[in-house]
Amino acid sequence: MSRWDLVVFDFDGVLVDSERIASRLNVEMLASLGVDLTVDECIATFTGRAWSASVAHLEQHHGLVLDPATMTAWDARWAAAMDHELEPVPGVLDALARIDLASCIASNGSLATIDRALRRVGLLDRFAGRVFSAEQVAQPKPEPDLHLHVAEVMGADPARCVVVEDTPTGVSAAVAAGMTALGFADLVPAERLRAAGAAVIFTDMVDLPDLLARPSVA
Repeated sequence: MSRWDLVVFDFDGVLVDSERIASRLNVEMLASLGVDLTVDECIATFTGRAWSASVAHLEQHHGLVLDPATMTAWDARWAAAMDHELEPVPGVLDALARIDLASCIASNGSLATIDRALRRVGLLDRFAGRVFSAEQVAQPKPEPDLHLHVAEVMGADPARCVVVEDTPTGVSAAVAAGMTALGFADLVPAERLRAAGAAVIFTDMVDLPDLLARPSVA
């Protein structure tokens, strides 16, 4: 018998390889607005954050107020890139095929964006009816609201939920909800995920099914 009742997947950077695209677009869009950040700086600053938190950061630290026209242009560039470039995270399709536990998605992204991306990578049916967004709760990650909402809706004990996250924001949210976090160290350094509370760090999605099958997380 598995020790897990539910596997909760983050979305961007865990199921779809979107963080690299987003970071590149962030660099380009911010440069056009007079804010010069590197890709690494964008990853460290924005990856895993809700869009509202990213906008607040830009206002507070760079004095940048995004008007509606700029926001619309940003959204359009992201949508176009997603439609033409987005792919599953390497190895994740094979991993999902080997995981027979109940699973769902919990993301700070919008439901509309997640739906569009799932269609693009062919995972819409795999997670039909089991997609959750920070839009549905009071506070996004790193607060535990979304993970606790997921557990309630899915009828799962948080202590028997395992969360696959690739950012300190997501790991912190999972830990705060009383869940076990597995840290996928791809763009974010392993030490940052470990410091946020990830019980296990891994770097290849091919390894995920075996990690979930372990009798313990040690």
